[in-house]
Amino acid sequence: DFVLTEIGYTNIVGLSSDWNTVDNIVDYSFSSANLYIEGVGVVPLTNGVMHVDLDEFGTITSYSGTVTTAAGNMYISIGDSEKVIIKAAYIAIDALENLSSATTTNDIAIIGLEALGYSNVTGLSTSWDSSTQTATLTVSSATLNGVNITNAAIISSTNSSGEIDYYQSNVYINNILYTYTQSSLSSAEVFVVEATNYALNEIDRINDNDNFTNGSATVVFTNSGYILSIQASITHSDVGVISTTKSDFDSGELAIITNIFNQLNGDNQSLVLINGTASDDSINIDTTTKSVYAGLGDDTIVFSGNYSNYTISQSASFSTLITNNTSGQVTGVYDTEKLQFDDRMVWLDYTDNGEFSASTSSSGYRGVPQVASFSDGSFIFIVG
Repeated sequence: DFVLTEIGYTNIVGLSSDWNTVDNIVDYSFSSANLYIEGVGVVPLTNGVMHVDLDEFGTITSYSGTVTTAAGNMYISIGDSEKVIIKAAYIAIDALENLSSATTTNDIAIIGLEALGYSNVTGLSTSWDSSTQTATLTVSSATLNGVNITNAAIISSTNSSGEIDYYQSNVYINNILYTYTQSSLSSAEVFVVEATNYALNEIDRINDNDNFTNGSATVVFTNSGYILSIQASITHSDVGVISTTKSDFDSGELAIITNIFNQLNGDNQSLVLINGTASDDSINIDTTTKSVYAGLGDDTIVFSGNYSNYTISQSASFSTLITNNTSGQVTGVYDTEKLQFDDRMVWLDYTDNGEFSASTSSSGYRGVPQVASFSDGSFIFIVG
């Protein structure tokens, strides 16, 4: 659009362009446009197609173009002034091709400065005022077109159409101040400044709109603090709704959530959660153990004391709870196959509906197993 407008086209509709800076080729087309031709006036055009070949320096080596007018199809030629405009834009685009990947204002500024001829830039500071569409770039030192400069300041602003409406550059060369204004810019440099300001505005817009709303999270714990599930969502102003589940959290983040649960249950703050491994684990329970998630493998949880010192029950969420009858400490166990006491072993076999069966082994004679249930839904399973 910049190139066609500079050449004299107006009211451009359906513009498509491909600036290939690798093969030095430019292709562009439009559905309709108007072109001012000296001595003729404004001519309506449709179906415009142009192809340009350039050398590595941006000089046009060949050109072809066709459009449709009221009189039929016609070839479009370009003069020296149009070739200068195309070359300037090509050079600018070649220099700015990394602009879209820049993520900070300084990244954008350094690309723009290099396109304007600056190199070896140090002490760069960039600011953008979206209310006035003004960029201010300051540089401690740099090389500009082979000349060493210091204390450079570039101020540029663009209007609502993205066109430059103010530009001033102050640089010191050998402690002498030189000032450049918009009139000193070439067509290519104008394009660079406008593209840089546009990119700075986009970065500012994205950062300003980085707002989050409608956040919610539901965490389901067992009675002993093990996290069964997490469902969380939040709305990002640009991305939309972002949803997460328990699988999106790492072990450290899950530990933080578990600690929050413990703090909310004040008297349990000192109790901890133990995670097993994918191997066959043997995990010892002490007075600080709140829950054990044994994980994969054939796992054994070891309790101090005889089996008769403990009560085995089931929570509302179908987890196994082991209560020390003396201290009252309750330990929840998950994905656990065996409970080891001083005098016997208990096997836990879980079913798909959350129920489990228990069998025990001990030395000597094993009597008839018996189960007793309690009014609160807990039960005890005994093999004599």
